[in-house]
Amino acid sequence: MSVRGTSEWQHAKIERLLINMDAGGRPLECVWPLCDRRSVSVYQTIAHEHTRNVSCSDVDAGVALGRHYHYTFCSANCKDLWDNATGWHALASIDRTGRAFGNHSPGYRRGRL
Repeated sequence: MSVRGTSEWQHAKIERLLINMDAGGRPLECVWPLCDRRSVSVYQTIAHEHTRNVSCSDVDAGVALGRHYHYTFCSANCKDLWDNATGWHALASIDRTGRAFGNHSPGYRRGRL
């Protein structure tokens, strides 16, 4: 029996270890500083270092100035901790709790918002 079209199919996540080919084919570790598990392809954040009026495709093609940083994580938990400790999320977290590092986003529960 095929599960295509069912909720199991729609919500399936295929996690693959991310491998750093520059470092001899070793798996990447989670970027969250307090974690030493291996990163998987499902949990990634891209930081944009370019102005809003420049498209991401132009930056990736080398036509416009800027760059993208890809951060990878082992789980939704570590990804949420990282995302909430950067940018304007960090400022809101400081207002809410008095610190930017180590807070989940408001409404976060067990790997989901």
